[in-house]
Order: sequence, then structure tokens, then C-alpha cells
Amino acid sequence: VVKQCVSTEGVDAAYTRTEILPEFFKHLWVRRMALDRRNYRQLVDTTVELASKVGGAEIVSRLVDGLKDESEPYRKMVMETVEKVVTNLGTADIDTRLEEQLVDGMLFAFQEQQSEDTQTMLAGVAAVVNSFRERIKPYLPQICGTLKWRLNNKSAKVR
Repeated sequence: VVKQCVSTEGVDAAYTRTEILPEFFKHLWVRRMALDRRNYRQLVDTTVELASKVGGAEIVSRLVDGLKDESEPYRKMVMETVEKVVTNLGTADIDTRLEEQLVDGMLFAFQEQQSEDTQTMLAGVAAVVNSFRERIKPYLPQICGTLKWRLNNKSAKVR
């Protein structure tokens, strides 16, 4: 319902930003949502729709702390949403501070993944790196170090 309402012409970005986003993130972006597949998909799609209305940086700034959450399914849901937002809208409106938080959270989420499904995290990291283009340069040593650590790990699951 939120997705349909936000996508209509009559709802402007300012209203969405002040009236809808705070409650949406407070009540719907909770760990429990990441465990139910249907709700997960709906939440990601609705958040991407909200991002197209209010801008990618606004949504990413509200999600970036979730990349460091202790719940892996939640981190995965956040990463998938960030990936879709960045792919659809780009990173031009993301400032330096948010850029640092995003790369840091992204690397944390990538390092801490335990499940067999690594595709979501890999796709998210790739989308962010590709979207930042030249701006990713200062973070390359950190990113390469993380990748090198994973590849040199004894455990085949980590590799």
C-alpha cells in the first residue's frame, strides 16, 4: 500500500520525507522482517520505491547502520536494498561522510557473513564499488585486504 501511494503523482518528496519515512523505518525496518521471505521482498521493493521519490542518499543514510547489525539476515536485507537503490539511482547525491559509513558497513557485512548464500553480499559490494567509480579509490586497500583475507582463509566456506 505504501509503495502504491508513494508512486502516485500527488505525493511529493517533502511530504514523504517528513511524514512517511520516519514511521516506515521505525516500524517496518526491524529484524523480524528479514526472517519472513514475503515481507522481506515487499519491504525491499517498497524501500526502493521510496528512494526513487526522496532520493537514494536519504534512504541509504537511514539504512547504513543496519549493515553493522548483529543479525545476518537483517544485514543481508539491508545490503540487498542498498544494492538496488545504488543501482537504480546512483551515488551522486551521497556525501563524503555517508560514503565512508557505507563502505565501512559494507566491508563489515561482507566479512561477517556466515551463511552459504554469499551472492547478495557480493552483488551489493560490486554495485557500490561500481557506482562510486573514482570515489572508491581511497578505500581500495581496505577492500582488497578484506578480499585477500577471505581468499587466504583455511576454511573453504569462507573462501
